[in-house]
Amino acid sequence: MKGTISKINPIKHSRNGNSYIRVEFKLEDGAWACSDICPGYRNYSRWKPLMIVGMDLDKLELIREGKVNADSYPVAVKIKATKVWKQMPDGSMALMEIPKEQVIETLENQLIQEKLL
Repeated sequence: MKGTISKINPIKHSRNGNSYIRVEFKLEDGAWACSDICPGYRNYSRWKPLMIVGMDLDKLELIREGKVNADSYPVAVKIKATKVWKQMPDGSMALMEIPKEQVIETLENQLIQEKLL
């Protein structure tokens, strides 16, 4: 299934001590969905370069209605983002504007997935 990242919420902590980032999507059929991505899990390396508001993704798997499987293998379809989330020194996330001349170059470098060992 295809979808566009519509919002990335700040990192939160669950009751069991894990932290997670809620990513919200607008799916190709117009429906809303979300996924909770945990930085401490192996699947985070797949999501990290793709977690940009406005990024169109393909190959999203749904667990149930409104919930994207965090273990799916998303692929970027096209880049239309001009903002990127950056982690601030205090641990919060801030949406930063990318200068127009650097949009494509910066985002293409971020799309390279890290090699899994």
